[in-house]
Amino acid sequence: MDAKINLLLSQLPRAAVATPPWLRTLDIDRNLTARYLRSGWLASVAAGAYTRAGDSPDWPGALWGLQKAGCPVWAGGQTALELSGLGQNLVMGAAPITLFGDPGAKLPKWAVGGPWRRPLTLFTPALLNETVAESTSFQTITAGEIALKISTPERAVLELAYGVHDEAGFEPLDHAMQGLMTLRPAAMQSLLEKCRLVRVVRLVLLLAEHYGHPWVKRVDLSALDLGSGKRQLWPGSSIHPKYLISVPKGFLNGTV
Repeated sequence: MDAKINLLLSQLPRAAVATPPWLRTLDIDRNLTARYLRSGWLASVAAGAYTRAGDSPDWPGALWGLQKAGCPVWAGGQTALELSGLGQNLVMGAAPITLFGDPGAKLPKWAVGGPWRRPLTLFTPALLNETVAESTSFQTITAGEIALKISTPERAVLELAYGVHDEAGFEPLDHAMQGLMTLRPAAMQSLLEKCRLVRVVRLVLLLAEHYGHPWVKRVDLSALDLGSGKRQLWPGSSIHPKYLISVPKGFLNGTV
């Protein structure tokens, strides 16, 4: 066994996906990759994506491969809450894995069409108008041998609110917020201050107040951009009397 295959096997976790950009950081070029495939050290997942022979990678391995290749994406929104153990109020099932990324980020073909049990969906909004501290936005979790960058619960809430465009989108945010009593006030202050989307700020605040979250009492509302005027996100919705944004018709009278 040569030194490079030893290095590869020491660096490539079980069920993780290796890509040519990452392999090149180990000084493993296309010809050497082909040799390892022929020799049975590696197996092909899809064009441009490889795994240890005998492994059956799922979406965590795909996300690891994307992140190691320098693709600016992470698990966010509903998926990040699930991975943080805060998805008790969310219906997951076979829901797509929600990835967020820097504006302009794209998933390669191998990631979109790979053999994952749950498909990958990528959103790339310019959610914040400037960066915040890494510890405010991101955390690392481990799935088996695989370490993944994901959103903190505080950022994930904003990402989940970003997806609210109708009553169906409001429901998972509403369910999630019911259990998020322990979000960090300082992190929420920083993220809400830098959020570019007024509708996201309003939705998060109104639900936090609705469910009596203690952290929202420590947020300085005067430092937030709440915009002006009503924001009706879908036809036929009710308008929240304080935050002037769409909620389902039965939300205010407690029937939903």
